[in-house]
Amino acid sequence: MELTFQVAIFMPTLSATWASPGQSGVIARPEIGSLADLAGKPVNVDVRGSGTAMTAQLIFKSVKVSIQAKDDTQDLALQKLRAGEIAAMVYVTGKPARLFGTIPTESGLHFLAIPPLAELVDTYLPAQLDHTAYPGLVPSETPVPTVAVGALMAVYAWPPGTERRARVDRFVEALTAKLPLLQQAPRHPKWREVNLAAQAPGWTRLDTVAPDESASSASSRLRHRSARLSLLEIKG
Repeated sequence: MELTFQVAIFMPTLSATWASPGQSGVIARPEIGSLADLAGKPVNVDVRGSGTAMTAQLIFKSVKVSIQAKDDTQDLALQKLRAGEIAAMVYVTGKPARLFGTIPTESGLHFLAIPPLAELVDTYLPAQLDHTAYPGLVPSETPVPTVAVGALMAVYAWPPGTERRARVDRFVEALTAKLPLLQQAPRHPKWREVNLAAQAPGWTRLDTVAPDESASSASSRLRHRSARLSLLEIKG
């Protein structure tokens, strides 16, 4: 059977967080000034097969820099970075990342600029890392250019009138109605970047069914099933 998917709600993230774009960050030691300086040096790219690992591969391929890729978990990688065992680490997440929120300025660690090269902007979104989100890693009034990973929410294209389609419709209606509340404190700041009207080339937006229409269809199916069951019992 051929599977067709439709997009219920478009969201330009991910991520590591699904609600909005997740920024890519390359955090390096003080002696590293650019991505080119990482040539031949150990760089942690997260565990194998992760989204961060795939993004790191594309980033270094685009700038034509060959690194010694390491696949430690991010918390262990940060310890090794501070100890000088690795030169840098790549991390993709929604900002602000808690892992880096407490790094002091005197550590010397800092983000490296990721240039918006054509090979990257075909897949990723231009973005910036700023002092507000990372006071210990980004100088004041000197944002660092980077790229963001887009994400969207997708669902199976259940036919209208089915119970599963009705559940999807109810979820879409509820999320749309409650999004303004999710975008207020104390919710995560990334909720404010969610764009329900965004377009995704190659995907079809799901046309939701009105709740009363969906409920009516579901109720009709239940009555039909009950009548059929009663008929089978009578015949038996």
